Amino acid sequence: MAIDDLFSLVKSLTAAEKRYFKLYAQTHTSGSEATNYLLLFDAIDKQAEYDEEAIKKKFRKEKFVAQLTFTKNVLRNKILDSLCSYLGGGKDSTIEFDMRQALNHLTALYRKGIYPQMEKDLKRLKKLALDYEMPQYTLQLLPWERRLLLDQTDKNISAQLEEMIEEETRALTLLQNNALFKQLHDRLLVSLKVRIRAKDADALTEMEQLLQNPLLQTEDNALSLQAKLHYHEIWSFYHWRAGNFEQMYLHHKQLIALWESNDNIRRELKHEYRKALCNFLNSCHAYKQFADYPPTLEKIRALTANDLPTEIKIFHISFYHELLYYLNTFAIQQGVNAIAPRLQQLNEFKEQIHTSRLLTIYYNITLLYFFAHRFTDALTWLNEILYHPKADARKEVRQTAQILQLAIHYELNNQDILENLHRSAYRSLKNADDLDQFERTLLSNFKKLATTNEFDKKALLACFENFNRELEELLANNPQQHLLGWFEIHTWLKSKITRKPMSEILPALV
Repeated sequence: MAIDDLFSLVKSLTAAEKRYFKLYAQTHTSGSEATNYLLLFDAIDKQAEYDEEAIKKKFRKEKFVAQLTFTKNVLRNKILDSLCSYLGGGKDSTIEFDMRQALNHLTALYRKGIYPQMEKDLKRLKKLALDYEMPQYTLQLLPWERRLLLDQTDKNISAQLEEMIEEETRALTLLQNNALFKQLHDRLLVSLKVRIRAKDADALTEMEQLLQNPLLQTEDNALSLQAKLHYHEIWSFYHWRAGNFEQMYLHHKQLIALWESNDNIRRELKHEYRKALCNFLNSCHAYKQFADYPPTLEKIRALTANDLPTEIKIFHISFYHELLYYLNTFAIQQGVNAIAPRLQQLNEFKEQIHTSRLLTIYYNITLLYFFAHRFTDALTWLNEILYHPKADARKEVRQTAQILQLAIHYELNNQDILENLHRSAYRSLKNADDLDQFERTLLSNFKKLATTNEFDKKALLACFENFNRELEELLANNPQQHLLGWFEIHTWLKSKITRKPMSEILPALV
């Protein structure tokens, strides 16, 4: 089904933007015309899915329905005009947005012959373009400055003209240099996306050939902060793909240093800065540099969110990494204590959080409760995964949850349903064609535990020890295989064998 442009635009507006548009339409359009646009706007806003026939039927007596396509196009343009006005005068305004408006102001001032004001504005705008590394705007401002200069026929302007030409040459050089680095950056990114799951050597070879470009041999070839950011992003991409996590971490660390070296650019491109912080946390996780987590999480949470989507992103990114931090530093009780204060926002935002990320958050909450021996709480969050309508979005999380629930129900003494859960998990994994030796080992041993007398401590200990021995042998025979859930079950078994809490067992197992 084709998506209607106007409908998509209306549905994208926040409540504040809708209110602003209605005021804008009333003050920038004649009375009857404004009424028509507002009627159409409200009707579309109330629809769950766009239904043009319903619109025509609802307004069959109105004249604008005879030219509905034209009216919709005009309404769309008026909404965009109001958005520009709203964004330009609000807290979401950017220097780039202001620069575009200022260029229109220069045209108006020139036509009115108010040249002294133009000169003041040009001086201010050129400084902004320099401070924010915007050579593209320098190149648009210089023709105006040159035009004013050339109008001064009674003065010797040769030296000033040469300065402008040199300034233009510098701006062109910066613009071209940044464009070349951006092209290399985007080519590598596309290559990664296309071949992200490729296991063959060709994928890495393709990237290595791209990295032979002379520009990428030293950071000194990058002439601006933007180009330097591209340079380090390119190399961090490569080292991530090659599995060189130390180098990936170092390039990401340099990226953060670059971002924080220029307050102007960091404020202007705050969303890109947030992404850089998130990527830095990913590299910290890969290289196990967990000391960098707390200060970086504080930086992410300190970023202002001027709209709901940004607030949601900051929440789920910071909460996800916070849970990872507690799990990887074995601060289990600290992690458990951090869950409750976040639950209100999690419940409020969960419909807007991507399913893949949401399921991962659920699983990490489950693990914290599991490692804290709070098995009832662990089961509650595990069920959020198992009964989620889109659980297949993270197939590996769902399948690991199916295994982990066996240990949880065993701990809760739900022996009457443990056998049924065993059959259900076996059937589900078998149907998914994923039943390998690891899953077989897990399921067979849980079946033995379910049939062992819980009061026979010696027999139980023997079961746990045999279970653990089989898991360790399996890993020893498959050292390159990533066995999802192996670590969780292994930790649990060690706890049962040694009779120590899992929070004490964890550090020794890494």
